[in-house]
Formats: sequence, structure tokens, C-alpha cells
Amino acid sequence: MNLKIWTASQTWAIVPEILSLALAESGRHNQASPRVKLPRVEGQVAIIPIYGMITQRGSPMSDMFGGTSTQAFEGAFSRAVASDRISAVVLDVDSPGGTTSGVEMAADRVFAARGTKPIVAVANSQAASAAYWIASSADTFAAAPGASVGSIGVFRAHEDHSEALRQAGIKMTLLGMPEFKTEGNPAEPLSDEGKAYHMEQVHHTFRVFNSAVARNRALTVAQTRDKFCKGRMCHSDDAAQLGMVDRVASLPKLLSELGVGRGRTSAVEAADAQLTAELCQAWEMGEVSERPRFSIDKARRRLRIDELSRAI
Repeated sequence: MNLKIWTASQTWAIVPEILSLALAESGRHNQASPRVKLPRVEGQVAIIPIYGMITQRGSPMSDMFGGTSTQAFEGAFSRAVASDRISAVVLDVDSPGGTTSGVEMAADRVFAARGTKPIVAVANSQAASAAYWIASSADTFAAAPGASVGSIGVFRAHEDHSEALRQAGIKMTLLGMPEFKTEGNPAEPLSDEGKAYHMEQVHHTFRVFNSAVARNRALTVAQTRDKFCKGRMCHSDDAAQLGMVDRVASLPKLLSELGVGRGRTSAVEAADAQLTAELCQAWEMGEVSERPRFSIDKARRRLRIDELSRAI
């Protein structure tokens, strides 16, 4: 699959310069060199990684650079929450974001698990865009010293190759039905009508994203839209002051507070190894139970946020 065509077909919640860098680097890669990080259990605490670019399933980008599948994440997270042998779940986040597909469902699953057992997320050391969407859904959201969080926003990209084709003496004719079937193809400029349509899709996805952030941080959509850096990244100290995260704390400190490292015995290590194998299997299979069910109070809260979003 042509990587640029695939990129143009997605709605992105990612740091734009990271996507540009990945596209530039893709031409230099002759073979896949994915970055793989798997879940693990330490002292009955599940540590689930959200590393690299986020996609719903495998993609040309993840095949080349690695990353996190929301399907794999949900499989491991669901297993960890359901296990009575796991006392807490930590989301270890180091991601610039990714595509928006699957992110809303993953974030809703994390939010729905609040109150079942401690769910802690940590920007270690980047939680941007789609990664922020998921991480902010946890009970507690921390940022490591020197970490960066934010980039709350979405975008789409369109490349116009018509002039390059003209200079090469190539004239492409696309035949399709109905009238907008070939809209957005790179062989011709995007029409004003096409721009308006795709911008509305961007607006819609941003409203969903921003509403989720407001829900997660117990704020209004106006507060998160206007005060959470407006699409920029924030240093961990500034993020804590703005309420984008709850505190500044490193992953080792958070694990220590959850009891990891105390009372280590061969029996505990054996149990951790067994649980790690189970989470890795769930990660590989990407299988989850039914979609998360929200309590009446949570459902009413979500509806209220939607009403505020429409009013503002």
C-alpha cells in the first residue's frame, strides 16, 4: 500500500511534525524495524505500554516503525481489569498519538474501568493527542519530570500531485459513481466543497475528542478547548498547573506507591510471570469482552457534556 495515500485517508490525532518525520523516514527504510513493547506484571500491578504511533490494527506505518494497536491494548487492558489477581493497572505512555480510529473506544474502556481498581497513567515521557485521549481517561494521570503532554486536536492531510503529473506529461482520468466517490484523490486539487466536507469531519472528531477530555478531567468543553494549550504540547510542570494532569511523578515512583518491589518472593515472581504471559496473549489476540457499560451517572455526565458542546 502506498504510505502517502494511506496517510491521506486517515483522520489524525498526532503531533504533525512526527507524522511528517515518519513519512520522510519511510523512504529510507528497506525493511520493517518495528518497535515492540509488551505488557508485564510486577508485584500484581499490570503495566501496559502505549508506545509509538497508535493505530487500530496493523498499518503500513506500524509495520515500518512499530507502535501500539488499540485492539491489542484493549485486549490486555480488559484482561488486567477483569483479573482478581491484579491489584492495579498502570498505563506507561510514550506516544506522539496516531490515527483516531479505535481511540474513542479504547479511552471509553479505560474510563469505564474507573473505580474497579486503581487505574494510573503516566506520560513517560510523551502523551500527545490520541495518547493523551486514552491516558486522561485513567483514574489518575501523572507526567514524569520533563515529560510533555497535549497536542489535543485532529487534522487531515491532502496531497495535490496534479502539477507534478502535468509536468511529467501524465493526465489521469478517474471514473466513479456516485459524484464524490473519487473526491480527495491526489491527481487533482481538492475542491472548495471537498475542503468544507473534510473540515467538517475534522470538526466532528475534535468535538468528540474534546468532550472526552472534558469528561476525563471533570471540566467543561470550553475550559479544555481554550486552556489546554490549543493543540500545542505542554511541559509536565505547566500541564499539572493547568489541570491537564494530576501531578508530576515518575513511573518508578508511581510503581513504588502501588507496592511494587516490596515483599518480592519466588512465589510472587512466578505469579507475575504467569500473569504477564496471560496479558501478552490477550495483547496478541486483541480480544475483549463486550463494549464497556457505563453507569447511569456516567451516562448522564456524558450527555451533559454533549449538550454543552452543542451549546458552545
